[in-house]
Amino acid sequence: MNTSLKARGQPSRTTTSSADLEGKTLVIFDGVCHLCQGSVNFIIKRDTHNRYVFSSMQSLYGASVLEQYNLVHIANDSFIVVKDGQYLLKSDAALSICKDLSGWWYMMRIFIYIPRVIRDAVYDLVAKHRYRIFGKSEACMMPTTAQKDKFR
Repeated sequence: MNTSLKARGQPSRTTTSSADLEGKTLVIFDGVCHLCQGSVNFIIKRDTHNRYVFSSMQSLYGASVLEQYNLVHIANDSFIVVKDGQYLLKSDAALSICKDLSGWWYMMRIFIYIPRVIRDAVYDLVAKHRYRIFGKSEACMMPTTAQKDKFR
């Protein structure tokens, strides 16, 4: 079963609902990871059509979404994209974001033709060493005043 394309199980009772997203795509990220924080800022800068909202997995909102989709056990290992009641993980999540960014980033979608097992192996390697290579914060990133509407 392709768990990166479909949500597993029934959503549990939670404070999160699709209405909270107002038709946007939610990106759940590790709020203390410098690489993840940089990726969020990268996406915000290139999200010219305002398609994305963000939540750290350490926030109450992010944690409730992870629980809703039964993803608590894998949360620290993946960037997670939630849209229309489905979720994407790892390289599928990253590549799905690229297609919506301004500039030439949509061309990164060509990597979708590399088998997922290979793409995710590279993703896992970077994820495993991200704190050592890029660093880790003591607390989650705080959005600027201009970014506040992009965070849940």
